[in-house]
Amino acid sequence: MDDNLKNICSVLDGAGYFHFEVDSPTISCIGFENDLNLGFIHCFQTTEELLNKWSSQNDEVLSRFQFQLRTAGEKSWNVYSIFLSTGPSTEQQNILMGRIEEDLSGTRKIMRAILPDIDGARTGLLPLLGIQNPPILGPVDMIEEISNRTSGLPSKAVHAFLNFAPNTEILRLMGRSDET
Repeated sequence: MDDNLKNICSVLDGAGYFHFEVDSPTISCIGFENDLNLGFIHCFQTTEELLNKWSSQNDEVLSRFQFQLRTAGEKSWNVYSIFLSTGPSTEQQNILMGRIEEDLSGTRKIMRAILPDIDGARTGLLPLLGIQNPPILGPVDMIEEISNRTSGLPSKAVHAFLNFAPNTEILRLMGRSDET
């Protein structure tokens, strides 16, 4: 197993995923699964190689694991095909990868050019990882918050809104009595 796959496995371990190496002499690929998601991570040395080979490799792996994917139940909505290259990418390549990601046929797709280290692996897998540093939020006075954010509106209309007045009354107070 090369260093890129080891870094990916380390990130998957830290996120609580089960993973396995897909046995193939021609494909560098890791399968992964947790309670919500499953899929495959394909690694390439260059972004050009990624763009040229992603489709055929994806088809090969999905075909090989078609039975497991068909019996995945609820997880079948969260099947990912992830393609990572450790080579730099051009703006044009980034655009192409973005278009491929938007195609949701078969699986959800993630394509990234990453640095060949643990931080690069984490960046490439970020959509699969839980919130890394959850925000610490204090209690919020919602009435005060709404009042502050609506300071440009007539105060009587805001007061009516906060007291659950009918929409027609709120619109009248805002000077828009012609709207319904």
